[in-house]
Parts: sequence; C-alpha cells; structure tokens
Amino acid sequence: MRLYTRQSAHFRAASLALAASLFGAGPSLAQLQTYQGLLSEGGQPANGTYDIRFDVYTDQVAGTTVGIGNVFNDQVVSNGLITSTFNAGVGVFNGEERWMQISVRPGTSTGAFTPLPRQRIAATPYAMRSLNERWTPNGSVLRTDLGINTVRINTDVSPVSDSGLSVRGNSTTFSGVYADVESATGSSYFGWATGGTSRAEMIYNGTANTLRLSMGGGTPVSINATGLVGLGAAPSGTERLQVSGDARATGTVSASDLAYTAPQTKTLSIPASAFVLNDNTNITNLRYLNDRVTFVGAVTSASLIAPVSLPDGAIVTQITAIVFDNGPGDFDIDFNRGTYTVSGVTALGTTTTTGTSASLRTITGGVAVSPIDSSVAQYNVIVNNTDWDASLNYLKAVRLTYTVTKPD
Repeated sequence: MRLYTRQSAHFRAASLALAASLFGAGPSLAQLQTYQGLLSEGGQPANGTYDIRFDVYTDQVAGTTVGIGNVFNDQVVSNGLITSTFNAGVGVFNGEERWMQISVRPGTSTGAFTPLPRQRIAATPYAMRSLNERWTPNGSVLRTDLGINTVRINTDVSPVSDSGLSVRGNSTTFSGVYADVESATGSSYFGWATGGTSRAEMIYNGTANTLRLSMGGGTPVSINATGLVGLGAAPSGTERLQVSGDARATGTVSASDLAYTAPQTKTLSIPASAFVLNDNTNITNLRYLNDRVTFVGAVTSASLIAPVSLPDGAIVTQITAIVFDNGPGDFDIDFNRGTYTVSGVTALGTTTTTGTSASLRTITGGVAVSPIDSSVAQYNVIVNNTDWDASLNYLKAVRLTYTVTKPD
C-alpha cells in the first residue's frame, strides 16, 4: 500500500486554514491542516472504506510523537484520493523539524494500522508559530493566546474580558496604535462589529481633515481641524459645539456661549393681575375681576403699569392687547423704555382702540427695533384710558412678541 501526496494541494489548503484563523474564523483553525494524497493498493488506486491515522514525529525514522494523534474511521476513498483535515494541537509547530506519519487499515478492520513512510512537513504550517508562542525580535513581544482570543503586543496585561488587543509602548508617558495611509489625502479607518455586522466606525478623512464617528450608519459626530464639533451634522461657522436637532441637559447649562442658527420668535404674556396703579389715585376703585382688571364707577385718566423682563439682546417686534372697550374712552397701550440716568420713558411701541365694540378686541402695534439692554434701562407696559367703567371697558392681557438669537 502506498500513499502519494500532492504537495501543491497541501500547501494551498494549509495556507487557507491559516488565513481563516487570522481573520477570526475561530481559534481552533490555527492548528488545522488539510492533507490530500493518493492511496494505492496492489499498484492500483485504492477504492473502498479505510481508517486513516495521522501522527506528527520529531524525526524521519526514530524520534517521538508530538501533539495529538488523529484517527478518521471509515473514510471513503475513490480512485485513491484521500482528503483529511487534522488538528495536531497547540505548540506542535514551534520551528523545529516535524514529520508526518500516516497509517492506514481497511475500514472494516479493528486491527493494527499499517504505517506508511514518514513525510517531512513543509514550511507552510510554521506561519502559525507566532500564534502559539511569544516572539521576541529586538526586544518586542508579540503574543497570541488562542484559547481566549487575545493578542498582546509588548505586554502581559490582558485586554478587558480576556478578548481583544492589548498594546504597551516602551515610553512611560505615551502609548497607542496608528493607522497610516500612504497618501496625505487618504482616509484612516477603525471599525467595530458584532456577530459579523458592522456596528460603529471612526474615519479620519485626509481630504477634509475631519474625524467622524458614526454608529449603525446613523448620524455622525464630526470634529474638524479647528476643534469645532458637530452632533448630527458636520460643523460649520464658528461655534465650538453645533447640534442638528434637539438637545437636553440634566445639569446646569450656561447660555452665554450658546446660539441659535437662526433667530427664534417667542412671546411674553402679561396677565391682567400683573398690572398695578401707575399712581396712588383711584386706588379704591381698582378691581381685579377673574381674569381682567378695571375700575368701578366713573374714573377718568387712570393708568396701569406692569414691569417687563426680557433677556438681553431680545428685540420686541410687536405689542398685542386683548381688551373690551364699549365706552366713550379709548385704550392707549405703550411698551416703554426708561434709562436709569434720565427721568421719564420712551414709547417703543403703541397700540390703541378707536370707537366702541360689544365684543373682545385684539389690537396690535409695531415696535421700534431696540435690543433689550437691562444694564442701562428698564422696560414696562403702561395702559391708559380716559374713561374707565367696569361695565364698559376692561383689560384682559398684553402680549409682547420678540426674537432672540440665544437661549433665554
């Protein structure tokens, strides 16, 4: 009985097994080898069922066995061709010479195997050597522990959960991993995956000079060369942090450095209960009735005032009042600005009523552009009517419409 090996097929299969182990197919593949040969019996290609045994020896004739012996029972051989994948075990291919002993017996037999001449194992399996031990050229250390899927470079510290990559530099102050692209306009990439599915990626774009982190193909976090950070979109403009969408904070946020991408329109409502007498006259006639303010009896030339507090930089664009006016007097409602150093106020906006109406009216008026500056002035709304009478007129509310470029 003879066995003719096909070395080219052996080399190719062993290389494929090694490549699969390097790219994460599983730790056991690092010791797997596929052997292919031709078995002859009586000078003719063998056909039938055979038991085949693989053993690795340290010498061509004598020596001792190393690793694990593999027995494959009842292997079907057709036209002499046999193909088997065996696992010699960890540490077998350590750089020393190794010889393969193949033994055969008929598949229906339980007797002794017939050993065939040993064959020297080619160099290809020794590419697995660095996967089974420490390699120390020039003082560096590369170690792979196949049993727990870890790679350690220049360190004995295990990665978290004993699975992954651990790197230690020779410096006492700095260590890390570089991904270098030959072209300055190329892109360096690092990715994360679970179960064979891409989950997250980090890409440096050499052309745009930006670093981007995204998860599951979703909206990225992007940082440009000047340190601007964009959440949900690439940053632009000059703001350090730019958010595309809503944001929420559970702690204290300072608004001094935050800005909207476009002015936001807001409204300040001043209820009737916020208004008080502008002087001490007619105080006995003043009445707050449910959601309105007015005077009982015939009261002439009385005015009400309410302070206004708006964020600095806000620009009031409109004044609106909700009133009932069915009496002879007209409402005159002003939004005013009064500086601390000068007496009196300046009306920035006014709205008035004319004539009578038996229904509630909403009256509006424009306001001169003047950004709010509470450091030099105070602001208020004053309501005047020359003929107050609770049965004929009252005020329900005043609204100020304004725009801001920063959060309040």
